[in-house]
Amino acid sequence: MAWYALSYDLRRELNSDDWKRLYEALKGSVDYCWPLQSFWIIETPLKPSEVIKVLLGFGILDDNDGIIVLEITGIGNFRRVVDKDTAHWLNSHLTLL
Repeated sequence: MAWYALSYDLRRELNSDDWKRLYEALKGSVDYCWPLQSFWIIETPLKPSEVIKVLLGFGILDDNDGIIVLEITGIGNFRRVVDKDTAHWLNSHLTLL
C-alpha cells in the first residue's frame, strides 16, 4: 500500500454536506492525517488516478477544481499543524529530517 500527499484547490462554493462528503471520502482511506486545511496524507491501495476518480465519483470535485496526489516516502518534517494529535501522528509516521 502506498502513502500519498493530497492537496486540492476547490474553486466553487461548497455547502456543509459537500465538505462532509469530501472529509468522509478521505477519512475512508486505510490511514490518514489531515495536518493542514487542504492537505492530507493518506494510505491506500489505490493509484493516484484512482484516488482522483473516487473523489470525482462522489461528486465532490468538478472540472474546475484542482487536485494533486503524490506518492511520498515518509521522510520529511513539519511545523504548526492543526493540533497535538496531528503532530503526534506525524511524529509516529515520518522519518524526521
